[in-house]
Amino acid sequence: MRKSVAAEDTSSEDIHSFEAAREGLQPLIEKVWSYCEANEISAKTVTLKVKYADFPDHPEQDGCGTFANDR
Repeated sequence: MRKSVAAEDTSSEDIHSFEAAREGLQPLIEKVWSYCEANEISAKTVTLKVKYADFPDHPEQDGCGTFANDR
């Protein structure tokens, strides 16, 4: 049984706004969501890991308590 599904991308430019971050994340969300739908995988927790140029990873995690059924 698979324990995680991931997608990643490296931006060629620094991202300084929520709107730009959301726009950059949307293709990754779609990729993971499509994989999960195709393989009938559900999840309760989503983790977003942000890496800064000069700093370590900053993972953010949010659990919804029930299985996620929409993006």
